Amino acid sequence: GQLPADIGANLSAPAVSETNSEIAIATEIWQGITTPGVHVSYKGPGNPPGDHLWISGLNPWADENAVWRLFAGLRMTCKWTKIFPDKSGWGCNAIAELASVEEATLAIDALSHPA
Repeated sequence: GQLPADIGANLSAPAVSETNSEIAIATEIWQGITTPGVHVSYKGPGNPPGDHLWISGLNPWADENAVWRLFAGLRMTCKWTKIFPDKSGWGCNAIAELASVEEATLAIDALSHPA
C-alpha cells in the first residue's frame, strides 16, 4: 500500500486561523470577567451613539489588562480603559474608548450576544 503522502494527500489538521484564535481568547476573557448581569452600552446621558462604552456587571477581579485584551481579541482598537468598583462593592464597571463609533456599535452587538 501507498502512504497518503506518496499520492499527494495531506492529512494534517487544518490550521486554526489567527482570527479564530483571537476570538476564542476574547470569548474566554469575556466569560471570565463578567457576571450574569453584565450590560454593555454607549456611555453618557441617554446613551447616544459614541466611541465610549460603559460596561457594568464585571467581576471584582476584572482589570484593565483584561479589557484591553478583550478588545484586541475582537480586533478592535481600545484607546484607553478604566475600571471602577460598583456601588455594591461586589463587582466593578469599566469605561472604554474605542477607535470609532462603528467599533463601539460592533462591540455592543458582539458583547451583548456572545457566542
